Amino acid sequence: MRFNFSVFLKRKHLWLCRCWFVFLLFFSSTVIAESFETKFNQAQRLVADGKFEEAFNKADAAFTEAKAKLNPDDPMLAKFLNLLADLYLNRGKFKIAIAYHENAIAIRKMAYGELNYEVAESLNNLGITYYSLQHYENAEKYLQESLDICEKIFATDHLSLAYPLENLGKLYRDMGRYVESEVLFLRAIKIREKAKVSSSLLASTLRNCGELYLLMGAYAKAKSIFVRALKYQDEQKKQDPTAMMKLCQSLADISRKLGDPDAAKKYDEQAVQHSSVGY
Repeated sequence: MRFNFSVFLKRKHLWLCRCWFVFLLFFSSTVIAESFETKFNQAQRLVADGKFEEAFNKADAAFTEAKAKLNPDDPMLAKFLNLLADLYLNRGKFKIAIAYHENAIAIRKMAYGELNYEVAESLNNLGITYYSLQHYENAEKYLQESLDICEKIFATDHLSLAYPLENLGKLYRDMGRYVESEVLFLRAIKIREKAKVSSSLLASTLRNCGELYLLMGAYAKAKSIFVRALKYQDEQKKQDPTAMMKLCQSLADISRKLGDPDAAKKYDEQAVQHSSVGY
């Protein structure tokens, strides 16, 4: 049998074309994903910098592009929906924000099922939105759902439980349900202390609990909590003078209520020092 060189070249050419097509298909899909992720990350950084208008434009453009190229139930879309919902809320577009969060929940439930952390995260986001609008009944519903999922899929001391615990604690505090709020705050604090999370995050949780004790008139407990918050706030690598000043002011006020003028004077002086650093 004679070797047909022309046929060999045609077959080799066809094989190379197929390989090139597969490469282009893989490369183009990768670039699309990276493009979406890049724009999403850029929008998040803009939010962190307080540049909400730029963040909205970046996220909205990326979301429009993603919708045209991804399946309508792709979980990646939920990321954009959550971010855009927060940006719409910042603009005062409450109904759109709620609708976007609801859409994100539906997509994630379809992709992952009911018992999934990303579903819990979206429920938590919707609960926070209702909380910020003072729609406490709806806020409680979604924050409790988020916590229920986390408690089913994580160990009792898992760090992911701290977020829904603290958010539900803040809601109950504002609703006047102080006993329930205290239980949730103390659980969140215990989890975050054990996990050795960032000092600023733990200090924030302690401040929220301290504010609860002030509302309860439990000044000794409030002082103890605020002292711990001040310690953690002071441990930050990058100091926040405003947060330190507010903590010292709170401790000065509490010390006066407890009849301790010397401590009040000490914290007043510290508050002034942090105030001068902040400006």
